[in-house]
Amino acid sequence: MKQFIPPKKEGSPFSMCVWAGNTLYISGKVGIDPSTGTIPDSAEEQTRFAISGLSSVLEEQGCTLADVVKITAILTDQKDIAPFNKVYCEQFAKNPPARTLMVVGALAGKATVELDAVAVKD
Repeated sequence: MKQFIPPKKEGSPFSMCVWAGNTLYISGKVGIDPSTGTIPDSAEEQTRFAISGLSSVLEEQGCTLADVVKITAILTDQKDIAPFNKVYCEQFAKNPPARTLMVVGALAGKATVELDAVAVKD
């Protein structure tokens, strides 16, 4: 059974997340500060907000970061790997999920960090 959860922004061309059985697939989250709607300059702050965005979706779906089994991380600059890893390792200190990290030419807007996730609810 599949359940498609629509995005909060009407008209977005993707689902916020999709349940397939007990597996939750979460669309990419960039590091937007929810209080201002802006993207901070530092990769460290963007990483914190991106993980917080994933966490919010997980909580809305009855999951936590501990349920995450796979992360795909996309950065736009190789120099951001160390600050990204600092925050990532704080958030996933115990039983870190499998991870793919890519460096690409650009992301939407001025984002330099984007994360998507797969979680499994037992």
